[in-house]
Amino acid sequence: AVAGTRGLALLQVEHATEAWSAAMERVITRDRTRSLLENGFVVVPHAVPREVCQMLRGEIDELNRRGALGRNETHLVDAKSGETTTVAKRGILEADLHDHARVAQIAPLSVRLSQHTALLTMLSVQSSRITLQRQTGKVQLNTGDGACFPLHRDSAGAVDD
Repeated sequence: AVAGTRGLALLQVEHATEAWSAAMERVITRDRTRSLLENGFVVVPHAVPREVCQMLRGEIDELNRRGALGRNETHLVDAKSGETTTVAKRGILEADLHDHARVAQIAPLSVRLSQHTALLTMLSVQSSRITLQRQTGKVQLNTGDGACFPLHRDSAGAVDD
């Protein structure tokens, strides 16, 4: 029975991955890519199919239930001294998807989509100015209590050149 459950879960992940890929092909347009380049962001309503969102949310809730989410921390580097200060974000829990075997066992779809190249490919197809080579992903959970993120850009040493 356990093998059958795992097989069903793998089929669900495969189906959700296909839906993700089709969605990226549909929503990453030339106009949206141009907006991304001009403004640094683009909002794409209903970009991810509902069933994929539900599966991802289920994985995030399960990660939280099993204690696999950690505090969100921002690492600030002083340009002059090179010293790093770590600041925890109240009310935000997260897990990086690129290097944690435990996360992959609990959240296989999240990990799979973080490795899937549809987004990179479609952005590159839509603009010759975009030449993305790598990506990384994380899942985050807002626990409430007024937690929020200001508009910002992330940078990851393992990804950025």
